[in-house]
Amino acid sequence: MSEPVFGMKPSRKFANGTIHENGSGKFQILDRFLENNVIMLKYQWLDSGEIEVNKEVNINASIWKFQKSHGLIDSPTYTPHIDAFTPAENHELLEQILNLEQDSISTQQGLKEHLDLLERTILEQSKDISKLMELVTQNQHTLSELVKDRDLLNKLIDKI
Repeated sequence: MSEPVFGMKPSRKFANGTIHENGSGKFQILDRFLENNVIMLKYQWLDSGEIEVNKEVNINASIWKFQKSHGLIDSPTYTPHIDAFTPAENHELLEQILNLEQDSISTQQGLKEHLDLLERTILEQSKDISKLMELVTQNQHTLSELVKDRDLLNKLIDKI
């Protein structure tokens, strides 16, 4: 089995010329390309001018870690779950859910019964079609015999 070939969509985040920063410093994207079905980035460090190549996912992770450690990305805040329903409302809601489930089950059972009926009907019709085909074959045979008999009678009449 061959390996899947991945396409590469254009990236606004890592477009040529964009500047990013991670824990090692600031860098500018020079190129974005596929290598062995992996998206790679070629970038240049702004302070040293050194050019490097790395996987896009690695660069993206290092940027995210830098932003997270410097408070540039908000941390998700925990909000405790507050039950807005009273016990009676919860009971009603559960009953509604159960009723929907029971309706769904009975609908599925009705569909299964209907499919079984259709299957039986199709089998019966199949048998009827087979019987009709046999009758057609018999009629064709009888008709060909009658045609032979007619031809023989015509020959006999011609001789008389």
